[in-house]
Amino acid sequence: MAPPTLHLRSETKPLEHRSALSPDVVRKLVENGFKVNVERSPVRIFDDSDYEPFGTLVEEGSWPDAPADHFIIGSAIISVFWLKELPEEDCTFALFYPSSS
Repeated sequence: MAPPTLHLRSETKPLEHRSALSPDVVRKLVENGFKVNVERSPVRIFDDSDYEPFGTLVEEGSWPDAPADHFIIGSAIISVFWLKELPEEDCTFALFYPSSS
């Protein structure tokens, strides 16, 4: 069986610099058998070159065309227009809120 492939999105929300996966996490995932595609991003807090030794850099915005067996990873909310293009049974969203204390 082929190892799972993760696809880290480049976030497009204005002023969004977060990344759902740090380069160190990508390294650990690859060391444990995952394949990780990382979209190039001009605004991510980490440089593309930080991911290059561990993940495969792919074109920014390529996640909608990723194969159906890839897991798309992102940190910001995606546009409702993209949701209409995705198979409903393949979508899972998790929202995380920072502590208010």
